[in-house]
Amino acid sequence: MVTWFRDRNHNPTEFTQDLPELIELGKKYRLELIQKFAQNPERMQTYPHHLIMAQGIFNFGMFAHRSEQNIAPNESDYVIHLSFMILRECCLNDKVPSILPRILLNNIALKLGTQELEFRVPTHQNWALEIFDCIRSDLVPDFITKLKINQLITEQVLIDITKKQLA
Repeated sequence: MVTWFRDRNHNPTEFTQDLPELIELGKKYRLELIQKFAQNPERMQTYPHHLIMAQGIFNFGMFAHRSEQNIAPNESDYVIHLSFMILRECCLNDKVPSILPRILLNNIALKLGTQELEFRVPTHQNWALEIFDCIRSDLVPDFITKLKINQLITEQVLIDITKKQLA
């Protein structure tokens, strides 16, 4: 994300305009990889698994252990996965201005509210729990309510995360 802004020479508030382009770029990249793999399955050997945009295309990436194993990810899964990964990385990097994760979270909530994205319960809620300990403290209340994970966040979960962050 830091590179994205440095290359574009944008200030953080312009991320509102950049985010849809970034998501569309990810969706285009997803389709390109799916087509390449369909044409030549041996390409999977050189598949760039480490790239954030390349995760969640053929499997559920970082969230594979928290997902249904018998279904393939669809475009909504991919966009939610990509958004969560970007949100996680933005929250973990002190050089990323705090407004960026806020914009990203609001974008996710907006797309879920307009049903542009399909939010599969409990799968995507479990994904949200997976990155919950990385979320910046100022985003925690909105993260919990916008992703409807308030029943999953217990007092013990909050205590455990606080202990982890203080360690």
